[in-house]
Amino acid sequence: MPRATTRTLLPIDRWAAILGINPLHWAQVTSDFMPQTSCAKVYKQFDWQESDAIGREAIAQAIDEAERMIAREVGYTLLPTWQIDERVNTVQPAMLDLINTGGRDVQGFRQSVQTRWGQYISGGIEAKTLIDADAAVVYTDQDGDGYFETATVTVATTVTEPCEIAVYFPAESGADEWEVRPLRSVTITGGVATIVMYRQQLVLPELWEAFNPTAVDGDDNANFLTEVDVYRHWNDPQQQVQLLWSPLDGYCGCGGDSCTDCTLSTQYGCLTAKSYRLGIVTYHPATWDADDDEFVSASYAESRNPDRLRLWYYAGLQDTKRTCPTLQMDPSWERAVTYLSLMFLDREVCGCSNLQSLTQHWREELNYDSSSQAASARYQLAERVLGNPFGMTRGAILAWNLARETKLGRSVKL
Repeated sequence: MPRATTRTLLPIDRWAAILGINPLHWAQVTSDFMPQTSCAKVYKQFDWQESDAIGREAIAQAIDEAERMIAREVGYTLLPTWQIDERVNTVQPAMLDLINTGGRDVQGFRQSVQTRWGQYISGGIEAKTLIDADAAVVYTDQDGDGYFETATVTVATTVTEPCEIAVYFPAESGADEWEVRPLRSVTITGGVATIVMYRQQLVLPELWEAFNPTAVDGDDNANFLTEVDVYRHWNDPQQQVQLLWSPLDGYCGCGGDSCTDCTLSTQYGCLTAKSYRLGIVTYHPATWDADDDEFVSASYAESRNPDRLRLWYYAGLQDTKRTCPTLQMDPSWERAVTYLSLMFLDREVCGCSNLQSLTQHWREELNYDSSSQAASARYQLAERVLGNPFGMTRGAILAWNLARETKLGRSVKL
């Protein structure tokens, strides 16, 4: 798999596909059916491996920067992600000498807080459970052209949701940077999962990371993995919120008998969505029942509303038209991230004239007036575009227009 140590929401394979880069060459692979040409050379892992070309690692960093820039503006990540140990202060009575002892708002409902990121899905933490270590890979030529482009893995599993199946390079303990994505397809029938990938996604890592790397012979089976690790990658709802109480002088709270100096009283609980889009959630003390896979309500450990919270939750944009909305980004955002990321590249993207023209088009700055005897260029932009925080390239303006249409408003606490 063309991989990078920088984790991106948009798989770097999708970035290459949107720009029309040959998928074999992108993975550093050639074949008798797809040889290198003078303008279509293979990509390398690092910039230093090719003096006049950009590597996949640098491209992943540019994609990550574009995704973060967009997320900060719109108020949500472009795919669901796990937010870890987010700290939030609870709402306190306006009069400082009052204490909320019921944990309710003025309407009698449980008190709520707003999470840092919108498009809330559920409370919980990221979990990975090994399904099969060293699962065998079978390569086939499904289209009959003589090149064995398809990689298939079959494993027995109790998992029923295909979108929770994830594949990783072997012996990497399911580390994010070693995940094979995107997968072509996953089907589960009768307790057996059939996972289909592309051959070029499974190149032996040492061929990418060599000091003097060469094109990988795609017709030689010895250059590709024979086994992979298969995991269940899912949201575990057991850990959602920790309630925190600051100690009062002489005792921890209304019901506390004693407390340790310089520590907070704590209790775990669960979250309930009040506004999924804005990320407004209520909190309540509860304990997890592992037998029934559900929370059991509890009373406050201290007889007053907590002062602050620690949150663990799963949130991000889902395109419900996609087969796996938690894994596949909205196509409009895929294009916006791709074209915006081009402005963060320090080198040109390698390719023939059509690819060069495409990348130059989206990297072109539109806030200038250039004139000469040979040619002239002048752009007139709307006033609202001039305030674009992303920049003035065509890619930045495309992303900004989409962000303005979809960004979240933030609620105001009275």
